[in-house]
Amino acid sequence: MKMSEGKKLHPLAALLNAIGSLRDFLLPLIILMITQLSRDSGSSVQFYWRLIPIVLVVFLSIVGGIWSWFVFRYGTADGKLYVYRGVLFRKRQYIPFERIQSVDLTEGILHRIFGLVKVQIQTAGGSKPEAVLSAVTKEEAAHLQRELKSLAPAQSKENETAAAGEAGRVKDGSIPLSSGQRDSDELELKHVRPGSESAAPGFGQQAEMSSGPTKKLPFAKLFIAGLTSASLGLSFSLLLAFVSQVDELFPSLVSYSYFESINFWSVLPFLLIFILLVAAALAIILAILRFANFQITRLGDDLVIERGLLEKRKVTLPLKRIQAIRIVEEPVWQPFGLAAVHVESVGYGNEKGESTLLFPLLHRKEMNEFLRTFAPNFSPDQELALRKLPAKAWPSYVLPVPIVLALGSAALTYWTEWGWIGWLICGMYALLGWWRFKSAGWHVEENQLLLRFRSVTRSTVIIPRHRLQSFGVARSPLQLRRGLSSIEAVVASGASGAYFKIKGLLIEEATDILAWFRGWDKPKPGSIVVEPLEGDSKEGNPWKETP
Repeated sequence: MKMSEGKKLHPLAALLNAIGSLRDFLLPLIILMITQLSRDSGSSVQFYWRLIPIVLVVFLSIVGGIWSWFVFRYGTADGKLYVYRGVLFRKRQYIPFERIQSVDLTEGILHRIFGLVKVQIQTAGGSKPEAVLSAVTKEEAAHLQRELKSLAPAQSKENETAAAGEAGRVKDGSIPLSSGQRDSDELELKHVRPGSESAAPGFGQQAEMSSGPTKKLPFAKLFIAGLTSASLGLSFSLLLAFVSQVDELFPSLVSYSYFESINFWSVLPFLLIFILLVAAALAIILAILRFANFQITRLGDDLVIERGLLEKRKVTLPLKRIQAIRIVEEPVWQPFGLAAVHVESVGYGNEKGESTLLFPLLHRKEMNEFLRTFAPNFSPDQELALRKLPAKAWPSYVLPVPIVLALGSAALTYWTEWGWIGWLICGMYALLGWWRFKSAGWHVEENQLLLRFRSVTRSTVIIPRHRLQSFGVARSPLQLRRGLSSIEAVVASGASGAYFKIKGLLIEEATDILAWFRGWDKPKPGSIVVEPLEGDSKEGNPWKETP
């Protein structure tokens, strides 16, 4: 395909490119405006000369946006997607259909006015979209989806290995996947309903979307998500900082004589309540903007996720790209049995962490049914009781940070009167460590590993055995004396992988999990399970006998 034969984007792409360039220079542009406009005005001629750098940046962004739209071409031929682009340096991309994992659509405000969408092409092993068509018609986007899906040949074993997140790249100490584990990827979706080769529908194609199971987020849960999300704390902090500086920002609006006539401590509770209410309103608005109209639909072996109010997004996530499921429970969610479902996926753009969100808010009673419907390979066969850590593991969770803080607090108490703050923080960390110890647990099924751990939020990770990139057992000298160890499971995710670690398991339990990962019913004679540390025998550790 020649460049002259390719298709052009909609002219709106020129404006979107210019806006994108201005957004990249937004911070320097604001600093430039403040420094130029805050100087003495002088004569009108001097004032206009100071505006020239600002006008020049805006002008170059507009010209660059128009030129990038003018030279941009795309098309399909010979089983490849061709993209020609570049302003100063021309770049040609040739993307084979078999490497394309998904075609995602986004509708911004300007897109919706002109009936257009943005198309993002995701490929195996990429941490960001391989190609972006910033403005095409919905009909062209649907046609491109159908063509890429229908013409993509069956992936070879080399492509599956690359699509599994560079599975051939084995880190030190990891165990490469066996051929049987790789072959299980080909068999795991045999039960999926037919029609997986059809392209996912574009925006507004509800008739086709209804052909698969669908779950929507109720509007009432948007309020819960907003009130219990991290956005609430961030909004509260920003508003509190703004109120503390209001007298400097708007000195003419503040009457000191009025504030001097009232007792500050008497109005402080009402002020904090007011700020909290405003922060809650902002958090709810943000949740509505992000998750309004959220729905997930399973079409064959793809999950189609739509969400957004002002900017509508549609993400297509192939089931075989999912490496692990993370069930995340915020502290304020746990008493109400609520959780969010995230995924660790291979070769998939994790921009802002949004593509990893499978469902924003679910009740614990709905979790098993949700996983059976939308991620059947990650659904436990039954309700599982996680195995807790032994009692002698609690010091490793509770003591390290408080001991360091206690030393600092003692010095602070000796020299100042504010030492009680350090002791208070020390006690809070000790309680958090005990909470983490009580929350940690694990369970091994025939083909699944479940890990539970906590930072502040509690996470439960479900990993099929053939999705594990590596599994490691480590022991520090202190752990060795107490017969404990740490385990670390690694799955492919993004560009560097995702790591899940639990410390405080008995050595026998950790080595049993390692044997399960290697696919051994019992240890092979003479084999060494982990690298021997100080105090270990050369033959390695004894194995726990399974009944």
